[in-house]
This record gives sequence, structure tokens and C-alpha cells, in this order.
Amino acid sequence: MRRHINLQQKKLKQLKTPAFAKRTVLRMPKKNLTPTANKAIVNIQKSNSVDGMTFKGRAVAQWVSLRILQFLNQAQSVEDLTNVEEESNNYSIGATVAARILSRRSSLPRKRFSTLAELEGIAGFGEDKLNDLVILLSQRANDGFRTALFDGLLMSNWIIKPYRIEVKDDETWAKVTQSTTWRQLWLTEELGQLSELLTDTDNSERAKQYMRTAYVETFQEEEIASYAFALCWYQIDMDNWFSFNTILSKVRDYLSYYSHPSYGLTLLLVKGFPMELLGTNGVSTTDLPIILNTAERSVTVWTIELLD
Repeated sequence: MRRHINLQQKKLKQLKTPAFAKRTVLRMPKKNLTPTANKAIVNIQKSNSVDGMTFKGRAVAQWVSLRILQFLNQAQSVEDLTNVEEESNNYSIGATVAARILSRRSSLPRKRFSTLAELEGIAGFGEDKLNDLVILLSQRANDGFRTALFDGLLMSNWIIKPYRIEVKDDETWAKVTQSTTWRQLWLTEELGQLSELLTDTDNSERAKQYMRTAYVETFQEEEIASYAFALCWYQIDMDNWFSFNTILSKVRDYLSYYSHPSYGLTLLLVKGFPMELLGTNGVSTTDLPIILNTAERSVTVWTIELLD
């Protein structure tokens, strides 16, 4: 029997499934739900929340909203919305409601959902169904990418660590994304703090000194960014444990995690950054990869190393 999760009563655990966007069947781990799902739906007083979208007077975090809309807009058939294998048996959108969702979508001017509010009024689709989607899709881009990398591609001798910096202040985020000069100053301080956390104070000062004059290459166009980031990985392992096209496919899925054109991921490469300043000891990249994620309002510093 299908049952619904009451997000206010049950503690949710972390999702560890790979990105689902291009898969027909999504398999979810048993009793492995994310705590961020509990925070994704919150009561609000104003309907024009800039941090999320609303559904029947409740707000859903922006990045989760984008994932839900992407999931519903990419569905080509009822089966795409119902053929979801979930061991904990909490996903409960059936064929009848799925058909109504597709019918509502086809009636919209652009033939696609732009807000969660457009789901209101669909018979059988209420807060319980929305909660199911929140639980299903509350996996951040970094987590989906890292999981996908170890799903038959990388072996245990790879050490992959994403250091995520959440930027909550609107003014700071605007400067980080719009001013290259200000962003470099901000990154100088953040990388200095990260270096001190991972190694010691001396390395922190070295990291700051390097960043003050470092050349930071920016890739905003998704396809070019995919090739640049994939090349970072491929150069580490030139003896072909995996093909370039294989890692390119994983990287493309990561950088297109949010399909909305306003929320693409931007790649930064700090050229020639001394990776030992962030505690790496194995074979690593020659450039430090950093991802700007507008949907999640975050900056992620990736350290990648191969232990031979």
C-alpha cells in the first residue's frame, strides 16, 4: 500500500541517488531521504518569495522547484511520471494524476510549467503529491554528480571532495556573479580560509597570495564548459581508465542539472593553482575547478586526486 510522508513528523535522511533527469527509471534507496527536503517546503507570509515558488500558500526552495518543473516538463508520457522505482514506496503519483498533469501542461500557452502555482487545481494533486516530488528531487547538483562519477566510472583510488560555500546575501551573490574583480577578491579570502581549514596558516597565506594575481578562466556556455571541465578529469588519468566521451557525458549532466537558461552552472578554472594548498597529495588537476551555481546560490571548490 502506498503511503505519504508527513514532512513535519518524520526526519528525512540524505539522498544518494544519481541524477535522474535523462533516465526512464529512477531507483531510490530505501529509507535514505535528505534532510534538506524537510527545509524545502516552508510556510511563508508573502506569495512573491524570491527564494522559491509557491503552491497553495506554501513555498518550495527555488532549486527544488526548478528540479520539479524540469521533471514534469521533460515527461513525454504518463509512463515517464509513473515508472519510478522507489524502494521506500513513498512516491505515489499514479497514472490518472499523471495524465491530468500532462493535460494541464498541454493547455498552458507555452506547453510547459513555469511555476508550481500552475499545478494547483489538478484533481488528485495536492500537498502530499508535491511532498513526494520534493523528497524525490531534493538532491543537490554536487551530490548527484559525485554519485554518478562512482557509478561504474571512478574507482576507490579517486578522492573527490566538493567544498560548497552557500552565499545567502543578495548583494554578495550579485557581486560574485557579475563582477570578475570583486569575485576574485572574494575567492581569495574564501580559498585562504579553506586552505587554513584543510592544511595550516602558512598555506592559507600562500593561497591568498597566489589568488591575488591568478588568472581565472570563466566558462559560461554549457557545451564549452563541459569540454573544459571534462578535460581536467581526463588529464589526470591519461592512461585511459575511462574514455574522454564517458567523463564528458557525466560532466554534461552536471552542468545541465538545472535546464532553465537562467540557472546554468558556470565553470571557473584557477590556472596553475598549487593543489597541495588544499591538502591534495595524489595526482591532481593543474587548474582548480570552481562551480558557480545560481539555482542553489552556492560556490563549490572541487578537489580531485588520483592515488596510484
